[in-house]
Amino acid sequence: MKTVSGKSVMKIALLLLFLAALLPGCESAPTLPDNLFPPPWSNVNYYFDANETIIAKVGEEFTIGLDTSPRLGNHWEATHDEKMISLVDSQLVAYPPAFHPATTWFLFKALQEGETQITFTYKHLEGIIEQQVFNLEIEED
Repeated sequence: MKTVSGKSVMKIALLLLFLAALLPGCESAPTLPDNLFPPPWSNVNYYFDANETIIAKVGEEFTIGLDTSPRLGNHWEATHDEKMISLVDSQLVAYPPAFHPATTWFLFKALQEGETQITFTYKHLEGIIEQQVFNLEIEED
């Protein structure tokens, strides 16, 4: 049986890291802030920063996550141009205990090329608490 030296293993590991960096579409996902729980959908790009322009292709799905305090009766509502994008689903993701903060994730699908915005309004029974506007650029596939 032939043994492999530590130098050989290191060379192979470095070569694999280099090759992985060259593969398209293998960028790592952005790191979620501590206050957000992971999205319930896999294989979609996710966003949580309204200062970042979302770039999507026609037909592509993407998700936006927002910090939520449901125990206080607070919730997010999304307003958008329904000709440009469609809201596919939204889910509240929380872990026990039930009274801790949670994340509301909205899953959208890009329908048509162009630029648009999604306005999220954070509401309580007594009115609007906050608004966040996400800019979106939709490109032809």
